[in-house]
Amino acid sequence: MSFSGMLRKLQVNVSLDQPWEFVKGVIVFPGGKSVAPEQQSIYEHSSTKQYALGTKLDLGDRIFRYGKAGGSTLAVGKMTQSASYAGSTATLQEDCAVTAAAAGAKTVVVTPATDEPTLNQFEDGYLTIGAASTTGVGQTYKIASHTAFATTITLTLYDALIIALAGTIKGSICGNQYGGLIIGSDEASLTGTMTGVPLKAVTNAYYGWFQTRGPCGVLMAASSNGSAVGLPMTMAASGSLKVKAAADDPVVGYALGAYDDADYGLVYLTID
Repeated sequence: MSFSGMLRKLQVNVSLDQPWEFVKGVIVFPGGKSVAPEQQSIYEHSSTKQYALGTKLDLGDRIFRYGKAGGSTLAVGKMTQSASYAGSTATLQEDCAVTAAAAGAKTVVVTPATDEPTLNQFEDGYLTIGAASTTGVGQTYKIASHTAFATTITLTLYDALIIALAGTIKGSICGNQYGGLIIGSDEASLTGTMTGVPLKAVTNAYYGWFQTRGPCGVLMAASSNGSAVGLPMTMAASGSLKVKAAADDPVVGYALGAYDDADYGLVYLTID
């Protein structure tokens, strides 16, 4: 397979005339270049999907992930999170019955545990085989596409099964964490994972790049606990950040300065 053909298979659309490298599934640009591949820059959003969800873009000391807004417009400088995984069958379904499949198969038939998934609802998400009595338990595969619900759904996987599935087979299907992003909530009430900050407002149901590592301007909370250089930052309400106070607060980055409450300040993000 040609190099350009490999890129198409991996759902990465790039111009071979631009100064970039493709290394182990990552689009890599020189440190001084701050524009993504010509299909969509980090300062653009798009109504059509240009890259696989979760695609990683490495721009020197910054990293971005490709995602889709899911619910409302995502404002510049506000931290986002994945759609809720807490009891939401639209993003995570556990204990689904899975039909036996041979090693080498790239399609797997699943009976959803609840609800009726629409066409490609779990696109770019994951299938995990989890029942201890199953041959092939513990395997995880990325979902390329799937049919709409009709008693069952048929998943098409990016990679073929390396171990056959047999026995009493149960599995979990989950959507890609970058598939329906919403404004992040306070660390005390998180329902998903942190997914980065857009440098351009992303309209609901549009696609864009979300910064996950490196210096980035982010909204400080109305009561940010007093940011100062080097202090670890965690989630606060409505996409803002505050200084970590409790041992179990998730850290999303470190303050690069002392900023006023409700202002935007530079934070070195460490999500990736």
